[in-house]
Amino acid sequence: MGNKDIFLQLYRGYNFPKEFEEYLFPVFERIIETLNVKLQEIPPQKRKIDLNVCLRYLVEEHLYNMTMMNEEFMKRFMDSPEYTNHLYMIVCDKLFFNEYLEYKSPSIISRYNPLISALTLFLNFVLNKFDQIPKQITDLGLALKLDILKKGFFMTKSILTLLCDGFETEAFSTWRTLHEIECVALTINNNPELAKVYYYHIQYNKMYRTNEKNEQIDKFYEFIKGKLKEHNLKSKDLKKYLEYGWLFSIDNWQEKYPEIKLNFRKGIQYVAGLSQYSNIYEASSEIAHGSSLLVYSNKDYYCNLTLICLYETFIRMEALFSNLISSMKDIDSSAYFKMKNIYIEELNKNLVKLKMLTEIKKARKKQVLK
Repeated sequence: MGNKDIFLQLYRGYNFPKEFEEYLFPVFERIIETLNVKLQEIPPQKRKIDLNVCLRYLVEEHLYNMTMMNEEFMKRFMDSPEYTNHLYMIVCDKLFFNEYLEYKSPSIISRYNPLISALTLFLNFVLNKFDQIPKQITDLGLALKLDILKKGFFMTKSILTLLCDGFETEAFSTWRTLHEIECVALTINNNPELAKVYYYHIQYNKMYRTNEKNEQIDKFYEFIKGKLKEHNLKSKDLKKYLEYGWLFSIDNWQEKYPEIKLNFRKGIQYVAGLSQYSNIYEASSEIAHGSSLLVYSNKDYYCNLTLICLYETFIRMEALFSNLISSMKDIDSSAYFKMKNIYIEELNKNLVKLKMLTEIKKARKKQVLK
């Protein structure tokens, strides 16, 4: 198979616009020739050229450049040697520095480590289960909880990626947001009467953030003023009420949660029954806001702490998710629970071992400091 045949097979396999085929092929050939020369500068084991990757860089660069151009302008650009040279040079540089000289932060854990691979395996299984859930769910509470959990599982995946890429503090600060998500899910799950009110507060926040001024917005502010007055709040408490005021709709909230406040730690976290994470959440907040903890952080410590928190959060979210799908009559969840019985036990074992290893490391450190 000739070079052009290979190019066309790859190009058409991605369904890229046919009108650019002839123009891009010689640029593609030139890039491959140049790359072969440049790669002599790096170790032999890293010199392999992936034609698919080269093609994607080239085509997407060109498509981006052609955005918002009419046909006449496109033709002028493609007839211009200056543009063709620029395209060739940019793509060569991106390939060389992004694919072969990419800087990677030193990582202390890999994707093959059982602590990562076991959680990733079951997480993928959970996310694939969402494809079997009907798109249209009439039960607002169920729909909200599923949407919140799905977002939480996506964030779990992103935290695992950050850990494997050597970004331990960034993973820890992202867990902070994940913890907020799980607290919302648990709060709504434990207080079904909150679903509709929580949904309304999402809409209130959208209206608050709009720059428009109309009759509907005026009515919204009049309504919110009434709500603030009802709860003896002042106008300065508006944002806090929009964020956390839905908690006031819990049945008998004054008796159940006498210490409740309009914030996360004494609000949603408190109601969700996860106040034991209060200090960890505060430490994560400091990192998220750029304190010295972020700059001078211990990679090993934050990797272990993030994994412990992530495991515990995932296990709670999965328990909530499995309860939800087991209650849905139109879903066959037998295969899911067979998998769960194997891997939740595996995750719990990993968590116990991780905590034990962390305590051993702490004890050794104390011994050294004596």
